[in-house]
Amino acid sequence: MPQEDMKNIIKVLLEEKHLSIGKAERLGGIGSGAVRNFLLGKTKNLSFDTINALASVLGCSPARLISQDHKAGTFLPWKCKIFLDALLKVDSFITENKKNMLTKDVIELANEIYQFSYNNDDHVNEEFSQWFLRDRMMK
Repeated sequence: MPQEDMKNIIKVLLEEKHLSIGKAERLGGIGSGAVRNFLLGKTKNLSFDTINALASVLGCSPARLISQDHKAGTFLPWKCKIFLDALLKVDSFITENKKNMLTKDVIELANEIYQFSYNNDDHVNEEFSQWFLRDRMMK
């Protein structure tokens, strides 16, 4: 996703929640200036942990912050291979960690990984999927 899109999503959600950048950082336990520096273009990316914390503060999923699906009238082509790979990642994690989950929750996790990985040359972003599943499943 182009960084300008992500910046715009964050700005809109901050405005909707009536939050300043500094207050969002404090509420999320995010390092002072991390989000501000990203929005000002001083840093190019946000860490996975920062995206997750910011999404929690803004009341959305991490994928919402990085997804292009937010644009009205924008339909992205379906990439079955990425979704199936994401689903297999979730299944492997569940099996390895002996977790029980509802189907809807498995699909939601796979969808988060799919959306994050969408522009990743037709394959799942390994680093994100491992981090995301550990973060979500080990709580």
